[in-house]
Amino acid sequence: MTDVANAVFDGTDAVMLSGETANGKFPDTAVRTMAAITANAENSNGYVATQCFLRDHSTKPFTRGETFGVLVASTMVECNAQLIITISNDGSAARMVAKYRPAVPQVVVTTSDVVANRVAALFGAFALQITTLPPLEAVVEAAKAFARAKKLWSGQGTGILLHGQVEASADSAPVMRAISLVQGTDLLARVPDVNTYGLRV
Repeated sequence: MTDVANAVFDGTDAVMLSGETANGKFPDTAVRTMAAITANAENSNGYVATQCFLRDHSTKPFTRGETFGVLVASTMVECNAQLIITISNDGSAARMVAKYRPAVPQVVVTTSDVVANRVAALFGAFALQITTLPPLEAVVEAAKAFARAKKLWSGQGTGILLHGQVEASADSAPVMRAISLVQGTDLLARVPDVNTYGLRV
């Protein structure tokens, strides 16, 4: 029990059964027990403190991706965001966001089979795989519908959108926006310039 809980407190993205428990007579019970321990440990973890620790002890100067990982986590707290939407074709943007342990789900929109599979092992990340990337408004609507269907989001509040400056994917030249997630609003038109970050590092 304590090994699983301590792994969560130490910031692991995923846990798995060891050989002894995986080969036992009741592997399904072992998985359910481990999931319950993980959920309880997650609920008692202080993610703001974790974010600060990771930021302070990561190698400086930050890369562009690392900078936006920090920005997404801190902005999520400041604007009380309920959902993070990241467009990522190689997975690097999604990994940087997950590293800083945001307390809300991250929907990773991707066209890549490989990235969609890898996202399953990232903290708080859920893959939405699509065949082609539509305009940003359509991406946001698809991510909202996905989040509602998976019961990741209540249908209220603000969201963080991480996309590309030139192309849709946020992996190479990211831009971050705070957006309204309220049904029926013109999402991107409502974003004030002050909440749009196109930082170059």
